[in-house]
Amino acid sequence: QRRVHGMARTDISCVHVYEDTDDSVVSTIANAICRSSFIALDTEFTGFGSDRRKIGASHLDERYAAISDLVKEYSLVQLGLSIFCPVEQSECLIPTYEVSTFNFNILSLADFRVSASNMKFLADNCFDFQALFSRGIRFVAAGTVKSTSDPAAAPTTRSAASAPSNGSSTVKQLCLQTIFRQISSCNVPIVLHNGLIDAMFIYHSFCGPLPKHVNNFAAVFSDLFPTVFDTKFINDAYGYCKTSFLEYLFGKIQRTCKHKELFNLQFSSWPPWPLKTEPRSGQVCVQYAQYGHCRRGVSCPDSHDIEFILDEEERLEERRASKRQRQKGAMEEGSVQDGTINECPSAPSPAPEGSFTSADSVSNRIVPSTKMHSAGFDAFATGFVFAFFHHKFKFPLLAEDDVIGQQSQQAVHNRLFLVGKDMPFLLCRSAYCTIPSAQFLQLPDSTPTDSEASTITDQSSPVNRSQPQS
Repeated sequence: QRRVHGMARTDISCVHVYEDTDDSVVSTIANAICRSSFIALDTEFTGFGSDRRKIGASHLDERYAAISDLVKEYSLVQLGLSIFCPVEQSECLIPTYEVSTFNFNILSLADFRVSASNMKFLADNCFDFQALFSRGIRFVAAGTVKSTSDPAAAPTTRSAASAPSNGSSTVKQLCLQTIFRQISSCNVPIVLHNGLIDAMFIYHSFCGPLPKHVNNFAAVFSDLFPTVFDTKFINDAYGYCKTSFLEYLFGKIQRTCKHKELFNLQFSSWPPWPLKTEPRSGQVCVQYAQYGHCRRGVSCPDSHDIEFILDEEERLEERRASKRQRQKGAMEEGSVQDGTINECPSAPSPAPEGSFTSADSVSNRIVPSTKMHSAGFDAFATGFVFAFFHHKFKFPLLAEDDVIGQQSQQAVHNRLFLVGKDMPFLLCRSAYCTIPSAQFLQLPDSTPTDSEASTITDQSSPVNRSQPQS
């Protein structure tokens, strides 16, 4: 088993939260948020739209408008929440985090669109649609709900009108909203990976209507969440890896952490996250290794296993280092004549046992050894990558503490990665923005009677966000 900084990956635990999950999970999340240094978030949703070029438009206003339409038409189906809490250890010099990861399976009561390619992607990564539709937490996006003080405020769809007025589903829907209210009031830094679409989905689903203009969104989001990080942008800002999709960074940093000893992780005592492992063989899929996705999906005959890809990179680097060493030795021995190194031709290396070409049967295809693309696991991977960057590059957790860094080229606070752009999306209040953020994150007038649901709003006192005590 690969190990995450001295811990087997099968030890990574996650709580799957459904409508029928015991409500005591609410107080667990509340306590963890109050103690946390930072919280990593990830989402899974039902599609990218019919024309993905629109959400990558070169003009930022056009890109924001396209993503806004996407967020309103499609829906979240999973929200991943990974909470990293510092652990005080008087005898340990290495910072230690206690990690609690939650995977909320949520089902919109309003009608929404789906993309066939996205559904296939989720199915290929073991998404449980049966559990989603039978046990998912029912919710109505906050961006579609009118103010309850408005007498004309009525559900906009028939399915929304059938929303239950009490019961555990209402408790958990309100808890999802109060989770973000508490994160905001406690000023907890949130971490995303390539997070613009995630941020807009989260805002629309749990906070309020998306502003019409991109500058207004940047202002209200930064007011609600004063410190936001994007691990994809941090990687590019510090030039850590040329390849920066999440699964690659997660696998690459695992190997680095074995030697650097930057931080330790402890996991809450939840049932272990199920991970699938299969023998590694075959050939690396070049497209997946570079970009983190492949057009052929699971029908691709080549390997999408990130551990196998990293193993192949290491073997290639070892061969290159060995070749450079031979060349250096040959030059020292005077075997270089007229600028040419005379080497004996080497026999081609035999194909590894179990390898095959694309002409082989599709039934022999290689599938990933881990299923990264669930919101809970991706949220943990994002937090793990961020913890590594934070301790390696020594930038502060809170934006107001980074007076020097905000003026440098390596400023990483409140900057979201923009695909196809050299500059990030800056989350800050504009002088031309007049929308107050106080009108957002307002919960419905009806509150759940369950005592656990009220716990989360009572524990909102901010705490010191410094790194774990040594």
